[in-house]
Amino acid sequence: MSSVVVKSGYIIKQGGTIKSWKQRFMILTSCGTIRYFESPSSLAPKNGFDIRDINDVELVESGVGHGPGLILHMDKRAFKIKTFSAEDASKWHKAFVAVKESITSKP
Repeated sequence: MSSVVVKSGYIIKQGGTIKSWKQRFMILTSCGTIRYFESPSSLAPKNGFDIRDINDVELVESGVGHGPGLILHMDKRAFKIKTFSAEDASKWHKAFVAVKESITSKP
């Protein structure tokens, strides 16, 4: 199955161990892979995960680092993402939910 980019763009993510905020370029694909890079031109991702690891996608109007964003709830982590606008947070939310539903509804 080929995979296409569903959504990509700059986000600001909170570190898992050290709770600092870092700007990253994130890519969400139709097969459910999520990768983030230092920049769009970076060849190797800094890290990533599979959408199947996400239990819930929470849209947050404010409070994620004092701005709009998302919290991706996983078993061992709450992955916090800040966006540059409420509109962008909503677009990311819709993309995550759509891909998750698409992946989990397949037999």
